[in-house]
Amino acid sequence: CEIKIIEDDTFQGLNHLSTLILTGNPIQSLAWGAFSGLSSLRKLVAVETNLVSLHDFPIGHLRALKELNVAHNFIHSFKLPEYFSNLPNLEHLDLSNNKIQNICYEDVKVLHQMPLLNLSLDLSLNPLGFIEPGTFKEIKLNGLTLRSNFNSLHVMKTCIQGLAGLKINRLVL
Repeated sequence: CEIKIIEDDTFQGLNHLSTLILTGNPIQSLAWGAFSGLSSLRKLVAVETNLVSLHDFPIGHLRALKELNVAHNFIHSFKLPEYFSNLPNLEHLDLSNNKIQNICYEDVKVLHQMPLLNLSLDLSLNPLGFIEPGTFKEIKLNGLTLRSNFNSLHVMKTCIQGLAGLKINRLVL
């Protein structure tokens, strides 16, 4: 649809909408109230939307959200904003094929404060070079997918060691 701007209250009145797919729209501006009124939204797909950061993505009020797919964008930082603590039902976060190179303790600080036992993360196809040791210690995840992330065996070993202490049900490499 070539959507470039989503203004405040664009989706007002669609309080029963459960899935919103914005794939392929070259979004340049998202107002803070862009997704207001979507109280039943369970799945948001914003693949290939030119997103550069989760920090400015106005979804902190979407408490029913179970799946967030922001793959194939230009996100450089894995820093999860504080508003993630307002997403208690989030089960799947897809950040695959972005530009994330490093993951540090501060990036996942919000996960240390939440018992997100059912959260699965997909970080595939990000050029990971470093995961700070202890970053994931005591974090509980349902799954973590790291496919085609490492450019060498040494980098893979360093990153896997950075996962020490992670409580996880399923790890896909």
